[in-house]
Amino acid sequence: MAFRKGLVLTFGLVNVIVALNSATESEDSLTTVCVGGAGSAPSHAPSPIKQRRTCSHCGDIAWNDVKKAQKVGSDQYVVVEQEEVKAVADANVGVTKKMLTLTVHDSDEVAASTVPGTSVYYVEPDGAAQLGAYSLLLDAVERHPEMAFLTTYTPTSKQSMFQLRAFNGALVLQQVRWPEQVLAAPNTGAVTPDDGLKVQMDMILSSIVKPFEPSAYQDDYKRALAALLATKTAVTGDAPVKSKADKSVAATGVVDLSAQLAAMLGNVAPATPARKTRARKSA
Repeated sequence: MAFRKGLVLTFGLVNVIVALNSATESEDSLTTVCVGGAGSAPSHAPSPIKQRRTCSHCGDIAWNDVKKAQKVGSDQYVVVEQEEVKAVADANVGVTKKMLTLTVHDSDEVAASTVPGTSVYYVEPDGAAQLGAYSLLLDAVERHPEMAFLTTYTPTSKQSMFQLRAFNGALVLQQVRWPEQVLAAPNTGAVTPDDGLKVQMDMILSSIVKPFEPSAYQDDYKRALAALLATKTAVTGDAPVKSKADKSVAATGVVDLSAQLAAMLGNVAPATPARKTRARKSA
């Protein structure tokens, strides 16, 4: 299934409607769970543990109370509303969510000012009618490795810069970092080697170069982890269920503590929001 469809890739007078698909597998990750058994606690089925929104002053807080901030000092923050951040994004990403406009530069100049990012997408023609224009663009990218084809694209809400490349008969978008994000290179003190040493190094390189075998470069951790998991037996875990008390806290932030205590003792149902008493009207 395509990650994105109906994107317009424009290059001069050439327009091609494309679809994007991820070009790489997602990295393996383990889910954090609790199985009990700590101290005097009884063991139980695996239960997923979610990150809690906790404030050192307020305790657990509702999602609607969360703010965004830029840290500008050891203990100073510039706070903004989430709606303000969204408004800035909507006003500045422009058409880069739906239209990718290519610019062409010298590849050496681009390589000198950028470093690779992490996101890579396959670019495919979105329908047979786009095949002619897609093939024309692919051919141009393949024949001109000295050129860098750049575009700005916003996959979700964050705008990024991408370079269009040819790979095994297909186009790919490879993220590159904005030049302003690239830190200055360190001063290593490197000097120009002696010409005789250069000749010796080239002789060494010519003797050790060999065909690239992709199978020789594998993720050993991924395979070792898969082997470990294969020795384990899957068990049924608890489905993450939010209690009525949790829902009421998220909605109102108010809980009847006496009812909550009684619920912990097994006497009554889970806590419900405390009701406000209405003042009686004077006669």
